[in-house]
Amino acid sequence: MDEAERLCDRVALIDRGRVVAAGAPSGLAEEVGGGTRLRFRPSGAFDDTLLTCIPGVRAVERRREQAVVSGSGDVVTEVVQALGASGIRAGDLRVERATLEDAFISLTGHGIDETDGREVR
Repeated sequence: MDEAERLCDRVALIDRGRVVAAGAPSGLAEEVGGGTRLRFRPSGAFDDTLLTCIPGVRAVERRREQAVVSGSGDVVTEVVQALGASGIRAGDLRVERATLEDAFISLTGHGIDETDGREVR
């Protein structure tokens, strides 16, 4: 999957002989696999609506002292700017982008063991 994501302009995701999706690897990953996730430790308290009102933001979750924002498009820039405008720093910021494998798992409900091609449940 990693090679297909790096080398191909278009791919088809096939599960048990059936095409479940086709398109550009980055587009499939973004559209079906979940987009982008930002994990950060806010420097202070903030209301989730500060971020949920941003068009690309799908969800804001709290995990102990971390905030996790899921979204698509230019969500990284917009979230950081909104936080900064409110005087909040995003410490330990990590950006995770969905992969082609995430899209495959999302569409089929299972992964593929790349060592021998068998399904992993």
